[in-house]
Amino acid sequence: MFTPTDLIVQFSDDFNKEYPAPDYLNITHWTKWQGTVSTAQGQCTFATTPAGAFGLAGIATRQKQFNPDLKGTNGVEVTLVDYTQQGPPPKFDPEIASQLGIGHTIEPLGPHFITGVALTIGDQHGQIGCEPLESRSVQLHFDMISNWGLEWWLVRSLVPEDFDKYPKWDLKMPSFKTFLNKGPFISEPCLGLAAHHYDPIEITESPFGHRLGLYLTDDGNTLLWTFDGKVKDSVDITGFFASSPTSLQDGAHLTVSGVGICSWTIDDVAIYVSP
Repeated sequence: MFTPTDLIVQFSDDFNKEYPAPDYLNITHWTKWQGTVSTAQGQCTFATTPAGAFGLAGIATRQKQFNPDLKGTNGVEVTLVDYTQQGPPPKFDPEIASQLGIGHTIEPLGPHFITGVALTIGDQHGQIGCEPLESRSVQLHFDMISNWGLEWWLVRSLVPEDFDKYPKWDLKMPSFKTFLNKGPFISEPCLGLAAHHYDPIEITESPFGHRLGLYLTDDGNTLLWTFDGKVKDSVDITGFFASSPTSLQDGAHLTVSGVGICSWTIDDVAIYVSP
C-alpha cells in the first residue's frame, strides 16, 4: 500500500460547491481542456463534443500544483465514478482491422474501442501526444476494447534517444502481448514503462468505482501508480526530467481526461506533495 501520510494536501476538490454557469466549475482552479464540463451533486462530468462523436475530453489544473522540479514526492488521486456511452461505438473497419493484424472481416468479432481514462502530470495541459515534442509528461491510462480486453499503461512522453534504446511496437494487436515481456517499449507517442493486459474473460473488476493514484518520488526519478491505494507498478525514470531541466522548474499541471464516445464522471481529486 502507498499511503501519503508524510505529504501535505496541496490541492483538493470534491466538487460540492456550486459555481456560476455554464460549467459550474471552479475556474480559478480548473481549466477545460477539451469537450464539455459540468458539475452536479458533488461530482464532475466531462464529455466529448459533439455528443456521439469519438474524441477527447477533460479538465486540467489552471496552476501548476506540484512542487518545483518535482522535488520530494508528488502525486494525485482521483475517484473514477462511472462513464456513460453517448452513442454507438465506431463501426468495424476492415482496412483498419487489417492494419491491427486482424485477418477477418466479421463485424461482431471485431474489436471496438469502448472507453479510456488518463491521469497526466506534465508541464503542459493534456494527454501525452497532445503537447509539444519538448514537453515532459508522465501518465497512467487504461483502454477498454470489446473482444480484446482491458489494458493498463504506465507511460512517459518520448525523448529522441528512446528510438535508439527501445524496441518499437508495430501497433498490431497480435504482437502486443509479446511486447509486455520486453521491458520498456515505444508505442507512439509514449514510452510504455509498464503495462497489463486482461482478456475479456479475465476482467474481474471495472476501473470505475475505484480510486486511481499516480505518484512521482525521489525528486521525480521514480514513477508509480496505485489502485485503491495499492501499488501496481513502480519504475525508475532517472534522467527523464533532468534531460529538460527547465520544463518542470516551476512545477507541473494535472490533466484528468477520457477518450471515446462517452462522458466520464470523477470525484474527490487530491494532489499531494512533500512539504
